Amino acid sequence: FEAFKGLFERELEVSRKQHGLAGAGLVRAVAECVPGGRSEAPLEGLETMSCGEMDAFCSGTVLPAVKRCLERVQERLRNEARKRRESEVTSKEAGNAKYRGVATFGGLQDFYKGIAAKIGLPNPRLMEGMEAEHCQRGDAEAEFSSGNYGTTTTPAAE
Repeated sequence: FEAFKGLFERELEVSRKQHGLAGAGLVRAVAECVPGGRSEAPLEGLETMSCGEMDAFCSGTVLPAVKRCLERVQERLRNEARKRRESEVTSKEAGNAKYRGVATFGGLQDFYKGIAAKIGLPNPRLMEGMEAEHCQRGDAEAEFSSGNYGTTTTPAAE
C-alpha cells in the first residue's frame, strides 16, 4: 500500500505542476526552436539530427527558450504572491476597522425609549423601506469605501 500511496502522491504532484505550467507556453517555445520540417513531417528536423547536434540544439537553443518561459512563470507567481500578501494586510486592517470605534452609551431613559425613538420604526413594506433608506435620504449619494474590498460606492448605487 505504501508503494502505491507514494506513486499516487507523486502523480498528483506532477499533475498539479503540469496544470500550473499549461499556460506557460513551453511546448510552443520548444516547437519554435525545432528546425526544418514539412507539413507532412513537422519534426523532421529532430529526426535527422545526430547525437552531437541534438546535444548542441538542446543546450544552445531549447534551454534558453525554456528558461525564458520559466522566468515569465516565476515573475507571474511572485507578482501573485505579492498581491496576495498585500491583500491579506489590507483585509486584516479593514476587518478590524469595525472594532476601532468608541461606543457611546445612553441613560436609563434612552433604554426605556428603545431603538425606535432613535431611528424610527421599520417600514412594514420592505422594498419601499429599502428604497427610501438607500435612494431617497440625504446621504444617498455620500460615497464610502467598503471594508472588505476597498471599493468606493454610494448607498444609491448599492
